[in-house]
Amino acid sequence: RVRRAAAYALDHRAICALDDAYLSGPVGPAHAGDALAEEELAAHPLYQHDPAEARALLSAAGAVDLPVRVAHPDGAAMLPVAAAVADQLQRGGFGPRLHPMGAAEFESALGRGDFEAALFDLDGVDTPDLGLRLHTTGGLDGQRSPWGYSNPVYDAAVVAALSELDPMHRARRSREAQRLLLDDVPAMIPLAAPRQYASLQPGVEGFEYDAYAFNESYLASGWTGPV
Repeated sequence: RVRRAAAYALDHRAICALDDAYLSGPVGPAHAGDALAEEELAAHPLYQHDPAEARALLSAAGAVDLPVRVAHPDGAAMLPVAAAVADQLQRGGFGPRLHPMGAAEFESALGRGDFEAALFDLDGVDTPDLGLRLHTTGGLDGQRSPWGYSNPVYDAAVVAALSELDPMHRARRSREAQRLLLDDVPAMIPLAAPRQYASLQPGVEGFEYDAYAFNESYLASGWTGPV
């Protein structure tokens, strides 16, 4: 009830508007084939903004005005996001207290799982496989989830997706796994993805092949058609 209340308290559209970002699921929009469509995410119960329902859930759980300490990096880019999230949580019946931390201190706390709640930029998840594995019981390192989440049904769905050799079948299973995860109200809720992490518009017919090393190494000069 408390995790669901937090989800209802969050206003994803307002958060996206802070940085002209895109709505994001567990696998971000940069991986359009494997990602859940924005329309599906927007219609999902976990992405609905309903402060009144959040308060009702907290009341049913006996946790009205639940105090929660929200740790976050103290960089300039995160401060407006932290302020917006704290305001939304308060309107939803929580008692948030922001706890800004230096970059090194925050990274250490996040790695140890030493936080009540945390806001952070998720860098380095540059494949859809990593987006799926991040939420498994073992996390990315195969040892543990940083936020203590464990769902064997989701874990099995991820294994099934990553075992597929056909990209179309893998993408379908990826979306199925993400639906399981979101329906379970995970402990880590994706908020938004910046524009540079999103796919290009269908009308784009090419790009500068030597702009990035990975393009060159994957023979991107031979790629044609929409991205």
